[in-house]
Amino acid sequence: MFGIDSTGAVSAMPALSSAGASGFFTGGNPSTGEQATVVTADWLNIIQSELINVLVAAGVSPTKSSLNQLALSIQIMGGIRPFNASYAAAIGGYSLGAIVSDPTTNGKYWRSTENANTTAPGSDGAAWVDFFSGYATQEQVDTYYLRKDKAPTSGTFSNGYWTKTGNILIQSFVIPSAYDGLFVAFPIAYASGTKPVVVGISGSTPDEWTSWLTAGIYPNGESSVSNTGFTLAMPKQRASSAGLVTQDNPTSARVYIMGTV
Repeated sequence: MFGIDSTGAVSAMPALSSAGASGFFTGGNPSTGEQATVVTADWLNIIQSELINVLVAAGVSPTKSSLNQLALSIQIMGGIRPFNASYAAAIGGYSLGAIVSDPTTNGKYWRSTENANTTAPGSDGAAWVDFFSGYATQEQVDTYYLRKDKAPTSGTFSNGYWTKTGNILIQSFVIPSAYDGLFVAFPIAYASGTKPVVVGISGSTPDEWTSWLTAGIYPNGESSVSNTGFTLAMPKQRASSAGLVTQDNPTSARVYIMGTV
């Protein structure tokens, strides 16, 4: 696309004449005396300016030898399109901050880090970065962070209480009697597929309950823990000054569990 540059062309656009009634072209009709439409300099200048302004809006410099600049400009302004090496070469490279979608991976986007960028996203040394780099997804926010607009709530159940902030639930309850292999159900279940953790133990009888419970909630890489409860796996003996002695099963303890819901 390029402006008229033939003999008689002027460097500045002449002032337009007053507008008449908008109409359409005709070739005329000699038999009826109808005249053919006169193509004026006004009309040609209007069309040329409209077309060139599309290129200008898209950041494309008009070039006489390029015959696809209007189409390329429309593509630029039409939304995020996949990276195209031929297109990059045709426009002299993507501009700084340009955004393209990945041509092979759905949902992946790239941002250009330099002007005149003709490198391919994802290739070694490419001047592109993942568009979402440094941003958390909604799922990550909901799972790992507390929202400031979510005020804490709390409540009680028969043998304890709970506190919830955002999607983080801490609940405390008493296990009156415990033994190896006991399944302890959480009063309130956590999100499916998650494994809550112990954040506190108090009131254990005997005192070894504290270490046992911790060991019981984390046996074999937490294999006994689910979102609904855990199974105790307690040792039968403990070390003492007299050597290994048989350990009584604990009779009570209050536990504090934290996880996501």
